Amino acid sequence: MINNTASLNTIEKWQYQKILENGAIPDDFLIESQLERWNETHHRKLQDDEKQFILRLSESCPSRYELANLLHKYHLASNSVRAMQKQSSDTMGYLDAKFVVATGFDGTTPRTVIGDTSITTSPTNHAVSCSQDPEQEKARPSQISRSAIVWIPSGASQLIAMTANLISARLIVPIFGDFRVLTRAIAEYFTLTDLLALFQVKDFTVEVGPDSDASGRKMILVNTTPLSEGPETDCLDILEIAMLSFEIGHEVGHIFHGHFYERPWIDAHCFRSNPADSLDYLTKVEINADTAGLNTIWDGLKATTGVPIDISWLGAILPLAAHAGMAALCSSESDDARTTYNNWLQRLHYSLKSMYQTLHGTRTEPWRSIPIIKAAPLLAAALYEFYRVGGDNTLQQSTGGLTGEELYDEFKPLCEDYLGLFDR
Repeated sequence: MINNTASLNTIEKWQYQKILENGAIPDDFLIESQLERWNETHHRKLQDDEKQFILRLSESCPSRYELANLLHKYHLASNSVRAMQKQSSDTMGYLDAKFVVATGFDGTTPRTVIGDTSITTSPTNHAVSCSQDPEQEKARPSQISRSAIVWIPSGASQLIAMTANLISARLIVPIFGDFRVLTRAIAEYFTLTDLLALFQVKDFTVEVGPDSDASGRKMILVNTTPLSEGPETDCLDILEIAMLSFEIGHEVGHIFHGHFYERPWIDAHCFRSNPADSLDYLTKVEINADTAGLNTIWDGLKATTGVPIDISWLGAILPLAAHAGMAALCSSESDDARTTYNNWLQRLHYSLKSMYQTLHGTRTEPWRSIPIIKAAPLLAAALYEFYRVGGDNTLQQSTGGLTGEELYDEFKPLCEDYLGLFDR
């Protein structure tokens, strides 16, 4: 989502003001104070090397009130976007973008729905006017450089954390046991009904042992050296980093694709799948920006963390499915709510299609591509339905939107078409 112009010095000011509005003491939210309360807040002891790593990251942080537990994830996700931008500059012609990531405490930044990320931007080079008619300027003006703040509202970070925990606690730990076999296991052995049933199981017993933290959360490590920088990384962190990489890549994608012009245009070559003419312009802009998010999890995340596409594809599908399900929960409230819901569904649909086209277009090995093609619509529909019916809140039931089964039925023809391409 695109918002109005803002400068980097607004971050600390806005966060400070929001802390005061909530009746809290700003000094309690300083990063050093957060680290002192880490054991109490996160239910585990912060190791010395973890603390020093967070302090090093805080030195380049634009606000002293940033959430300390997110610094490492923002760091890796932002580096994934920058790595993707560097790799894709020749083929995609992305505009230059300098950005920082900040947590937008609830109420700090405008957004269309709870948990929706946004970006504020200002040009740092006015050599070409941002109001120039795109019809007269077919060449993308690379001399424009933009600085930006990517805002991750606390609602968005909570939804990401909740989704990562759901996948970890109800699928990976008790059922699959190994994070790296999740995709293949879903594709080969599980139906939509199976996944929906697993999401409804709330009380899995996880024994506290040498591989668990103080709260009993089992650590499932992915053995990749770059990812071991800083705090020890488990499946929860990896899922969160992948989702943040997609979300941040999407927001910076608005700059990459020139959406900040007074009369912006959409580069047709940036779409892996051409949106239908019937879609409204703003939905097309969001789908267009999603291509940068997809490029981030395909290319940037792999380059930065070593996480393979067998896992990184979750970074795009999980947040889109979660947002769509949450929007369905509110879709009967107003016309605007229904429009928001339809936009999330369209983004999920076209991201699936773009992902499939990438797998086929890059000639990714069938043994790797086919499980992703099969698992993605199943997991997307199951997660969507979980949130659509209110999650674990049995008192909050949705009567709006497609059911998970109806959504999966819409995805199946697309899945079968691309599976057919790998059979040829």
